[in-house]
Amino acid sequence: MYLTDQMNIKKDWQGAPADQSFEMCGVFSGETQMPSKRVVSYVVGTSSGNCPLGNAAFRGHEFHYSEVKLAPDTQYAYRLSRGVGMHDNLDGAVIHNTLGSYTHLHPVASAGMFRHFTDLCRDLARH
Repeated sequence: MYLTDQMNIKKDWQGAPADQSFEMCGVFSGETQMPSKRVVSYVVGTSSGNCPLGNAAFRGHEFHYSEVKLAPDTQYAYRLSRGVGMHDNLDGAVIHNTLGSYTHLHPVASAGMFRHFTDLCRDLARH
């Protein structure tokens, strides 16, 4: 959410006196709306080769009260067979080595992904 261009908060969301917009980091072109439909779900999916965590199957969960709307050319690292994600069962927006997702990976079911990420960090640190 904070990696988008802007966060929009609707009036009365957690006491907001009026609709509000806040500038965010702008890593991903798009905006976040709060509140939105509540999502609490288990997640099952696969990551693609452009994912800094590697190409693998994973399990986890997601929970959010927001909706992220990203630019049409956004690349996604996760395809979900269970769960909602950000857009059309896609999650894990990725640009370079930055990954932003609603999915929270289960540490045991995704251990290989974490190993891949630490290996990637070590390789980048050497160069």
